[in-house]
Amino acid sequence: MDIVKSKTLLPILLANYINWAVITLCYYGLTMNSVNLAGDIFVNTLLGVLIEAPGYLIAMLTMDKFGRKPILVLCQLVAGSACIGAGFVPPTMPVAMNVLSCLGKMGSSAAFSLIYLYSAEMFPTAVRNTALGTCSMVARMGGFMAPFIASLGSSADSTYVPFLIFGISTLLGGSTAILLPETLGTQLPVTIEDAEKLITDKSDKKAFGCC
Repeated sequence: MDIVKSKTLLPILLANYINWAVITLCYYGLTMNSVNLAGDIFVNTLLGVLIEAPGYLIAMLTMDKFGRKPILVLCQLVAGSACIGAGFVPPTMPVAMNVLSCLGKMGSSAAFSLIYLYSAEMFPTAVRNTALGTCSMVARMGGFMAPFIASLGSSADSTYVPFLIFGISTLLGGSTAILLPETLGTQLPVTIEDAEKLITDKSDKKAFGCC
């Protein structure tokens, strides 16, 4: 594949792989981990579903105003921080743990809805379908691991374990989004050269302190 041969696009592709994997891990992991939270299992599951709506709305309303990259980084920062915070909440404060879990789910939902559009905008037409297809394939690895990690919190004294794993993974993996180029207001790249120019132009502007 031509994109693998490009020294400019290969790091971007790998950063996308990491982001897709950790977003999927956190999204599905928090969904499956809702059964481990205190309270009614059906209420917890319902709250985890309903909180996705404001996440999608936030992504939709902000990505065209502030850009794809900062919103993606912010959403993963919120999701990761909320998960780590939930992991340190004592069992005697179940409401706080549930609130932080919902906040993490909202952040991961927003990131999930954004990453599809964002990734499509940075890859050239010639390989866009292939690139997105492989991103989705790598994301399934996160979805595959999610139930196993969620099961680590099935006992009362280990409810913090899944939260810490989801949180740390999201913060570390999501930090690679800093490497991605901003695509807001740019034309879709048609060729490999167009995509490389999109990345190098953004890098040059940052180097000289331009917008």
